[in-house]
Amino acid sequence: MPTQPNLIRTGIPYIYKAVYPSGYTKYLLKYSKPGFSRKVSFPFTPQGLKDAENALPKVEEAFSKFAKEKGVVDPSVKKLTNPPDPKKPWRYQRTNKPIEYFATEAQAEAFRNKAVSAKLEGQTKLPKADFSKIKKRIMAGATLEDIATTYKLKNVGNIRTLLAQNNTTYSDLSPHDSYLKDAKSLKYIKDNYGKLKGETMAKKLYPTLAPTTALSRVSRLVSKLLTEKKIKEVPAALIEEVRIEQGYNPEESAKKASKARKAKIKKFSVPAFERAMKGTKASQLSHMDDLATQVVRFENIGYSPQKINAEILKNVDPYFTSLYEKRAKLLKNKPKGWVKQVIEINERGEDVARATRGYKGFNVIEPGGKSYTLALDAAKSVDPFGQFEGKTIQGVSPKKILKTSKTMEQIIPDAGERFLFLENAKRVREAQSRVPKGEINKIIKNLTELGFDTDPYKKRFVEAAKTNAGGVCNIF
Repeated sequence: MPTQPNLIRTGIPYIYKAVYPSGYTKYLLKYSKPGFSRKVSFPFTPQGLKDAENALPKVEEAFSKFAKEKGVVDPSVKKLTNPPDPKKPWRYQRTNKPIEYFATEAQAEAFRNKAVSAKLEGQTKLPKADFSKIKKRIMAGATLEDIATTYKLKNVGNIRTLLAQNNTTYSDLSPHDSYLKDAKSLKYIKDNYGKLKGETMAKKLYPTLAPTTALSRVSRLVSKLLTEKKIKEVPAALIEEVRIEQGYNPEESAKKASKARKAKIKKFSVPAFERAMKGTKASQLSHMDDLATQVVRFENIGYSPQKINAEILKNVDPYFTSLYEKRAKLLKNKPKGWVKQVIEINERGEDVARATRGYKGFNVIEPGGKSYTLALDAAKSVDPFGQFEGKTIQGVSPKKILKTSKTMEQIIPDAGERFLFLENAKRVREAQSRVPKGEINKIIKNLTELGFDTDPYKKRFVEAAKTNAGGVCNIF
């Protein structure tokens, strides 16, 4: 029997978050009426949710067509065999209301629609005349929950219905897209592009948003101005703020980054182990969780193609670092609302990890203290069969690695165990050197939909090299 997911309401009629026992999650449009049923799946991404919203009217239209062809009517409207008045065989019935009788089905349906509209406005206190006011609030950044609180609504379903009746959706009106039309933001970007880094402009324009979301918005604003030819592209190496920070010496900046990385490896891993297991240009040794905060275990270090490791996943680690650090403070200090915030952080981290298709895992810590890793693909790790499952590199390695004998002989003294481990790791490394382009593009698509810049340097730094900015290649 197929495994059934746990369906969680999203606040949008007929659209659910479907979570399977394996942890796989998707959006599910589930529409069911007498004699009619439709189920459509969508990716668990912001775009997937928007696609599900856009698909709902088509499904409802299909049901209307089906109902007309099959003669299906709303159960509350029914033609009676023996009506009290033979001239009025159609009845409309409501809970705790007198039964109404009509001569034709059309009269019954018209009365029903009028009654439903009156009930909606009476119960929800959501006047249709307020649509313009609600539209402006959404475009200004208000959430559906904010608006529901204003009208003392129990949920946001009636607001979504009002939007649909006016041929729009929350996604269409929300700042997710409307910020591209904001004149002040566009002017700020136009005035400061080439002077300030994207991160700096993002903090100034959107101080309350997550860093990745804010930076994504700035990138789209820049793209819009470039397309409209209102600004000219400036290579990253030539941005004034970048050059000031680097002291006009990108090579020195690269040395600082390398030094910081070595310090992290020394703190959470074993440098000698990582040198011994280093990959190739085509298949690089890759940390499958955040190196800045997470201890390196055999299952969360592996191999990945150079494009995935050095380019596509470049911004995932800093994002995980911010989530882990924020969650650690919440778990320690337990401020008001901390449980909800911890759950949200876990969900955000899991979404990003799943978007990497197993190249990154996210370490979940529940409010109750239970800890486990999600979305990690063991087949991409140096230990694909769990030979050292749960063990850290530091825990297995001796405290001091001697230079007089081979590193791996000291870390795994047993010859049989060592041969098996190295052979399995070799096969993973070789497999990762042959990852299809289509698989790489899927990861790019997933992360881009979540707001990540998956190719932050390539184009701009090639242009910088052409202008002879100096030291550009050394940044890598």
